[in-house]
Amino acid sequence: MVVFDEAYREYLDPALAFDPCAIMREAGLDWISLRTFSKAYGLAGGRVGYGLCASPALTRALHKTRNPFAVKAFAGAAARAALQDQAHLARTVALARSERARLSAVLTAAGHEVVPSQANFLFFRTPTRPRISPRRCGVGACWSRAGKSRLPWTGPASPSPPRPKTTPSWMPCPRRKRCRSPAPR
Repeated sequence: MVVFDEAYREYLDPALAFDPCAIMREAGLDWISLRTFSKAYGLAGGRVGYGLCASPALTRALHKTRNPFAVKAFAGAAARAALQDQAHLARTVALARSERARLSAVLTAAGHEVVPSQANFLFFRTPTRPRISPRRCGVGACWSRAGKSRLPWTGPASPSPPRPKTTPSWMPCPRRKRCRSPAPR
């Protein structure tokens, strides 16, 4: 059994896109592909998603274990509306991709090593101790440390929501000389 998480599928560069379900089907594997409306569709508060499953027997087994009232009516209606508004999805994804590229360029120019990303966030390593407090989580960037783990990457730094007025104050703003950043929490 293979479980494939496609939470960030919409952010994937079209040149890199592939159909994991077809690949798993051709390999003769039992599989389930999990999708969410939390990321590109912006419905994280709705806690709604779905799965595609290769096996009717597995589907029946999963139905036996699910909560019968797991998706609220409002979340289901929002998910259906989101699926129908492909223009909004395209604008949202394009904006997130451009902000991801812009943030990556700024971090690279500042001496940070940025891991290539196909999601709506970036991981990066700083050459020295970050001057930005990991507790500072503003709208537009969220920072966390690798802690005591051996992972060398700090992050994620999230470039969303991609609006200049919420761009972190340390990052150059394309429309004004200096953007304002929310106060630390």
